[in-house]
Amino acid sequence: MGTFHLEASSIVPRTLDETFRFFADEQLKGPYSLWRHRHTFEPDPAGSGVTLVRDHVEYAIPAWFLSPLVVRWLLKPDLDRIFTFRREALSRLLTAT
Repeated sequence: MGTFHLEASSIVPRTLDETFRFFADEQLKGPYSLWRHRHTFEPDPAGSGVTLVRDHVEYAIPAWFLSPLVVRWLLKPDLDRIFTFRREALSRLLTAT
């Protein structure tokens, strides 16, 4: 999928909230020195009746001298592409009748 693609087998669910408001997963091994991804599901505070789906990602890459350049030119575009795809896929899935 991209330069820093994470294999599904290297990601494991670590936390599942009993109220199903969030779950989190972590990378066990792979290209990142840290990868934690928290998915949250919240009612719209405006009362629209929709559920807000949010992602919070904490990540770090190995302490390379060129880390800022790697993040700017390779990692950020890759993550933007991944989460744009995910947002569009979720939108299609959740609005399907």
